[in-house]
Amino acid sequence: MRRKTLLFAILLVLTLCSCDVKQKQETSATSAEVSPAETINAQNSPSPITANPEISSTITSKPTQSPTLVPIPERDSDSIRIALRATMRLTEEESAEINRILKEAGLSCGVEFIPDTYWYNDRDWERWVDENEERLDIIHVGAWNNNTHMCEFMKKHLLPLNDYIETEDGRILRDAFGKTRWEYSETQEGFIYAIPVLNEKSDKKVYAAVNDDYLSLFGTTALDYEYVKKICDGIAYPGCKISIDSVSDKVLLSLCGYSWIYGGIPYDKNANKVTNTSECTEQLHNVCLQLFQDLKNGITVDESCNPDGVVNPIVYIYYDAKKEIEGYTSFAISENRYVVGTTGMYGVLASCPRKELALQVLTLCFSNPKIASILCWKNYGEKWEDSWDEKAVKWEGRVKETQSEPSDEKKRLFVAFSEEELNSLEKYSGDLYTVSKGYYVEQNGLPVLNPDFEKDLEGRDLWKPQNQKVYTIGVDALNRELEAGNIE
Repeated sequence: MRRKTLLFAILLVLTLCSCDVKQKQETSATSAEVSPAETINAQNSPSPITANPEISSTITSKPTQSPTLVPIPERDSDSIRIALRATMRLTEEESAEINRILKEAGLSCGVEFIPDTYWYNDRDWERWVDENEERLDIIHVGAWNNNTHMCEFMKKHLLPLNDYIETEDGRILRDAFGKTRWEYSETQEGFIYAIPVLNEKSDKKVYAAVNDDYLSLFGTTALDYEYVKKICDGIAYPGCKISIDSVSDKVLLSLCGYSWIYGGIPYDKNANKVTNTSECTEQLHNVCLQLFQDLKNGITVDESCNPDGVVNPIVYIYYDAKKEIEGYTSFAISENRYVVGTTGMYGVLASCPRKELALQVLTLCFSNPKIASILCWKNYGEKWEDSWDEKAVKWEGRVKETQSEPSDEKKRLFVAFSEEELNSLEKYSGDLYTVSKGYYVEQNGLPVLNPDFEKDLEGRDLWKPQNQKVYTIGVDALNRELEAGNIE
């Protein structure tokens, strides 16, 4: 979940050749008039974790100074404005296609899609909404790592939808999601402020693809770096023995034998527990040093930084959906443990002067699979020209799945942590993340191995003994929630 913004990370990846590639109302709205209620001031949350049943979580770091958030332009039309989720961008063609569909459905105005500007954490997302609220009508809820803070934000900023989705017009929106999904979207007080989460199922894990000629030498589990390297060392092989797609945090954790949870905290999936911090940091330290030496000596090759590519390694370790590679068999060696969250939730601002129209737009957008899928599922930089219709069909399939799923009280909004626990998780996740960022430096515009990597590694906060107690606070909190069944 992280020390950098996702956008910043993307820019960094591009630079380094992808070496790691306001409750204004407590009554529901059926018309444009909503009685005011006490405004609840949301607390600051230290970092966002985008978490949900199918999408992995992200911790973003808290900057030393508040960033300058770029205001959006004043209105120059009668369009309804939708503030998109983090990193979401629509092309002019995609925006035009959505407006064409909405116009055919009888919408009397246009819809303008506003991307967020650079924001680092929940606090900055709320500040951006506060500063631009008069210029917006519908917003994404944002990415939150704390139930209390997220609910306060929705109570402060969004219009309750309970009464609306029981009206004749609103039933269209209600029927666009399963009953259970609406239940999961309720706050403890029983209010619904935003559409439910419906994420695209993702199979992104870390896999080890093993050359079929040597498959009998390997097991199908516990393929950590030490095990893989030991077997490969015993094979007389003329080419590359071990290849990795990049030195990312997820690949590093996998090489240590760990999966991850809550945005990057090491997790033992067999024991269903977050790993002891001292054990984890020692293991990670050893693997980091060994991997550096092997990259230096050419024993292991980083595919993302190899312009010539990697041909027929014995083992190829990658983070992605499972690939069908001719001559290889892929085994999942680590994966994300998901936490229910808010990605894909949109609601109408309580301050919106044209609530009925905004509710109509919300309904038309999220009852249409083609529009809903792109607004909820498109990621930064993705091109949807050839797959948009396919994604819409997949959205319909996901809706059918959720309409028949049984209710589970454990999945309601959401895992909650204390400020101390949140700060601990933020610190631990961030310190883990930075370790994977030290392998390369730029030289003549290209990434090269950092000659001072070993020295730099020793100076990382992750290894400092005084931080172990800090990390343990967050680890104990995660294990508590796992034991209570509050994490899927």
